[in-house]
Amino acid sequence: MKLIKSETLELKNVAQPAPMTNPAVLLNSIETSYPYPTPNFGRLTIKNNEIINPVNNAKIPFNPAQINDYYFIIVCKDYYGMESFEISNQVSSIVSGMLPVLPKLTIRDKPYDKGDIVELMIGRPIVYITQVNAAKNNNKKLTINYDLLKNDLLKVKKVKFSFYDLKDKLIGEVTEHYFDNIIHFDLPQDISSTSSFKVKFSITTNNKDITDEPYLTHYITYNKDLKQLQPDKLMLNDESLMDYRYIILKKAQSDKNFRIAKRLSPLMNSYDDNVAYESSIFKGVSYYDAKKRLLLVDSSIDLGYDEKLQTTLQTSLFPTEMITAYKSKIDELKAKNDPALQAEIDYYSNAIKMQEENELLKQANQLTGKKRIKFLQKYREKIKRTFKYYLIKTDGAAQFDMTEIYVDETHKDGRFFPTPDWFNNKNLPMLFASLIFGFLVFYYITRCQRGEDLYVRPIAGLEEIDNAIGRATEMGRPILFVPGLSSIGDVATLAALSILGHITKKTAEYDTRILVPVCDYIVLPIAQQIVKEAHYEAGRPDTFDPGNIFFVAEGQFAYVAGVNGVMVREKTATNFYMGMFYAEALLMTETGNATGAVQISGTDALTQIPFFITTCDYTLIGEELYAASAYLAREALLLGTLKAQDYTKLLILIFMTLGTILSTFHINFLINWFPTE
Repeated sequence: MKLIKSETLELKNVAQPAPMTNPAVLLNSIETSYPYPTPNFGRLTIKNNEIINPVNNAKIPFNPAQINDYYFIIVCKDYYGMESFEISNQVSSIVSGMLPVLPKLTIRDKPYDKGDIVELMIGRPIVYITQVNAAKNNNKKLTINYDLLKNDLLKVKKVKFSFYDLKDKLIGEVTEHYFDNIIHFDLPQDISSTSSFKVKFSITTNNKDITDEPYLTHYITYNKDLKQLQPDKLMLNDESLMDYRYIILKKAQSDKNFRIAKRLSPLMNSYDDNVAYESSIFKGVSYYDAKKRLLLVDSSIDLGYDEKLQTTLQTSLFPTEMITAYKSKIDELKAKNDPALQAEIDYYSNAIKMQEENELLKQANQLTGKKRIKFLQKYREKIKRTFKYYLIKTDGAAQFDMTEIYVDETHKDGRFFPTPDWFNNKNLPMLFASLIFGFLVFYYITRCQRGEDLYVRPIAGLEEIDNAIGRATEMGRPILFVPGLSSIGDVATLAALSILGHITKKTAEYDTRILVPVCDYIVLPIAQQIVKEAHYEAGRPDTFDPGNIFFVAEGQFAYVAGVNGVMVREKTATNFYMGMFYAEALLMTETGNATGAVQISGTDALTQIPFFITTCDYTLIGEELYAASAYLAREALLLGTLKAQDYTKLLILIFMTLGTILSTFHINFLINWFPTE
């Protein structure tokens, strides 16, 4: 956009190349880089009827009252310097009081990350109401849902909701110390449930410079069509918050212009700019040698934009060969003696001069081989990941305002380069918990290895395994073991196969046949090997029959039909269901009930536990399935780990109870210690 003043010049003469007696005067220009996502707006500073040129701070006379005497021209320039233009006649003038109020912008290298995020925080935390519901029996009892948008810089301690009628009369207050996104409020008796009101928000943070005064106001209006209260306009001080948007602009050290990084909703008060590492440099193929079967790729490398030289720094992986080639090219062009080639000659001359005079390139050219490549790569990586930022607040039309390029005490030049951190302090609670759990595991395993018999709560289903196997032996009928419908990658399947080994060892001792139908082709050989080893451990390898462990079907209900057929044909005396089950669970257990079998089940599928409890004689609920191996084997490693888990759960329950009691008295430090995800 160019601003040109015209005195007696007619508009039609602007585009004519002929000499003009009274040409227009260029006052100032704002440059963008179309079609890249760069800012398509700009700002001129006018003081005392003078434009301040941002480049050289020159003062140019300008009278806003005579704005019709000026032309605003949109110019597009190509790579050859040729221009086309369009005159904009939609120009308006606004005063500074009409501009939006800029929020405070804070930028920092995000802590506790891998060095790839710059964190931008805009203004204060935002609180707004999302829904208002009235109780069916009493429409003056309101349940209000809200949302709190926090950022890592300001820790919100409490939020105060102040309710006012439309005449600014206070009708009630609610203070939230633990933010569960829901509050309850009773309208006073003199306020109708169909009346509109407003809610003012104030927050208390860890920053003492921020006052507790209300700064957000949300209007609640009654919708006659829906017959309910609904959130309406949200005001930030005296502005309607939703009328504006935020635009974050950034410029890498290697670029010439700022570009749009993100367009943000006014409800977003933080943004993580992911500054990714450059994994590769793409180069197009310049030439293909069919005889040598080689691809020729451009060896030049871009090292970013040099603001002092106002040009792009370039070098080659082979600088000596490049300089020699450029000198030969200059001699070739000069020999043609064509003035039109002077621009091309200047290009190659400046490239050679840059290699010989630029300090960075001189330092790089002293290195060879991999050392030179690593030096260039390290420099390029840093300038590609070093950024400057500023913020624009706009209504999408002519009313906008922008901050200066952000600087602080640490980054006085405004450049942010994210660096990785060695430790993520947010995971310290997990580290301490892991250390405590590791210590408990070591302690109880050591006690078991010394011969101590650690107490484990009796589990009825496991206590009855021997009786169930004995019943099948007495009746001379087989036992059915179903290891669930999941693959070997499911933890429940692994626990089921562990129990299968213990049960098979008992059946081998009693010379009782055990049938194991499976639905996964990977589980099949594993189950066969487990059964085989159990027979060998029992000293009865001759009784092992691999045909008793067989594949039925991969489909869910096809597998169920096959298992039910086995129950009916073989008339199994005892059925074990261990592992992960789905909708087929009730179909199998009902069939087992009909055949009169004793049924013992175990699963961590919460949706199937009720069906197992109803139709089975004994059920291992949830993690009892995982405790079964330790309970049956009584091995030191398994039993010690089980006891460590129990005491770790006890610690978790203690912290949960203590945190609940403290939060009841608005003491939330214990809750805030632990990560929320």
